[in-house]
Amino acid sequence: MQHSKLSEHTFKKGKFITPFNSISVMQALSDEKSWTYGRMPEYLWIGLILDHFGRDDGLRKLYSIISELHKLAPELYTVRISQILKLEHSVQRKLYNYINKVISKETLSPLTVILTSSKAPIFAECFYCPELSVEDRCSVLTETMRKIMDHQSNEATDIRFVALYFNLLSGKLHLLKDQIDLLAIYSTTEHTEEIMRTVRPTVRSLEMMILQFEDTNSIYLELFWRCISEMTECSIYSMVFPEETRDIDIYMENLHEIFAFLAELFTSSSPLDEKMNVILGIATYSYRRLKECYEHNLSNSISGRSCIRVLIEDYIMMKYLIKNEALHENIWRDYQLYGIGQYKLVLARHRENGVLAQSHFDTRYIEALVNEFKE
Repeated sequence: MQHSKLSEHTFKKGKFITPFNSISVMQALSDEKSWTYGRMPEYLWIGLILDHFGRDDGLRKLYSIISELHKLAPELYTVRISQILKLEHSVQRKLYNYINKVISKETLSPLTVILTSSKAPIFAECFYCPELSVEDRCSVLTETMRKIMDHQSNEATDIRFVALYFNLLSGKLHLLKDQIDLLAIYSTTEHTEEIMRTVRPTVRSLEMMILQFEDTNSIYLELFWRCISEMTECSIYSMVFPEETRDIDIYMENLHEIFAFLAELFTSSSPLDEKMNVILGIATYSYRRLKECYEHNLSNSISGRSCIRVLIEDYIMMKYLIKNEALHENIWRDYQLYGIGQYKLVLARHRENGVLAQSHFDTRYIEALVNEFKE
């Protein structure tokens, strides 16, 4: 499957939108309908079974379980755990007893750290295993979640296939023959086979269709994520950047000579050339930012990355001014006036509100900048 190119995306309000999501009828999913936050917690019980028994045996057992669920609750059209927990207690008990005949109760026991006797009494009664500690159950949950967190992973796609298959049993969703033919081979085909490069995207796109008539349960999601956050420690990620070993002393010396020459050229031959004044000013400012990075060894620091961003923005600004020079009369003077106007705004706010004595704001320096352009 070939991924869309960045040039094919639409940039809107700071986001790159894929060609598929650019279609007018398509809308971004809310958090409650997203995979990681909204659907994965609901289908985690399926993931536990697949992780415990493996793909082949797990899918066979799940087929038996969802078939029984369809018999016990024919009106149900989703395998979301929050909806199963809303079934009558007698129906739940029959289903859970059947599940315990198909699989060991230890398989779904990890969920009892979330679905406790006060939250889901029938579920907790049927699947609680006192020999499994809270730590053991939490460990199984978090490890399974790591495997299925990516909505395009093979493990997550297996779960989405089960959810889709149950929806087909309910009769809510109707598919084309070609789509049904692809789904028919999913459970008996290894992920390594070439045909699965077509089947997996089909499963994922069809599973997204059932979101149109599925209800989300924000109360269950809040319960799930609150419990997960309370029972797990935050993982600390750190990066160690290699030490900068490149010697750029000669490069910086050459830059200094170039800017010294340009400054002398400007003052001696073109002191009133507004274009040169602006371009040389932006370039000199960029050079000084780079010089700070170099002299203070800011290569991988936050300040260093900030300096690099300024260099890129300065480059874009110069390119913009040059490109639009023919389309905008007095673009170089207007650019200078705009900058002076921003300084005047800062100065006016200072005069009106004042600043602390130890502030970095230097009134005399700003006044000199504001007045220099008109003198």
